[in-house]
Amino acid sequence: MVLAGGEGKATGLASLIEERIYEKLPIETEPERIDILRATKEKDPQLLCWRGAAVLAQLDGAAELWIRQRTWHTHGERAALDKATFIWHETHPSSLKVR
Repeated sequence: MVLAGGEGKATGLASLIEERIYEKLPIETEPERIDILRATKEKDPQLLCWRGAAVLAQLDGAAELWIRQRTWHTHGERAALDKATFIWHETHPSSLKVR
């Protein structure tokens, strides 16, 4: 996990997140390790997410990640779940809503 954005500068945030992740893992799960990375001192974490997005946009196949307006109107949040590059734990579209 990479901490990006202004919150990435918060002291102790990386260790807090790591601790919370371990608390949520099932007892039988033993990950090799969990890495929580902060931006280096040379890179401003507030700009890191924008740099990552710029790199993503240049990758082959990035156009497949875009959701067209017509698709959004037809399928709604489900379109975002279908295009996600990672697996959602909850596959119901309501899992995308801010709680």
